[in-house]
Amino acid sequence: MQRWRERKVLIVMLTLMILDLLTLPWTSANLWTADVAILVWGACGWGLLVPQQHRLVSIAPNAAAMVLGLNVSFTYLGISAAGVIGAFFIPLVGVYNLGLVGAGFAVLAFALSELATRVIHARFCVAEI
Repeated sequence: MQRWRERKVLIVMLTLMILDLLTLPWTSANLWTADVAILVWGACGWGLLVPQQHRLVSIAPNAAAMVLGLNVSFTYLGISAAGVIGAFFIPLVGVYNLGLVGAGFAVLAFALSELATRVIHARFCVAEI
């Protein structure tokens, strides 16, 4: 039952993040709507951490410290790479369309999360997805 809950949280948070990033070209036009969009984006970003870490610890409980350390390290690597990726895409799509690029990465994260769910289910024979 627990695996369904973490998957559900990941699905909801990634879906909200994708929708939020897709609307950034419009919501960024006004300070108040931009504030709400950034608040939603931040809440989704932080809301993904706990279920992802729970998933990692549940599949490797004996190596919890290592998998959590790797998760945090790669989280910071992704945050650092975001600036470089954003700078690369600004001349291609413009500043106001960077949210669309972010949405593309969020769709990729969604697909990889679902793939991970399938692999975990197949490998560990978890009854519920």
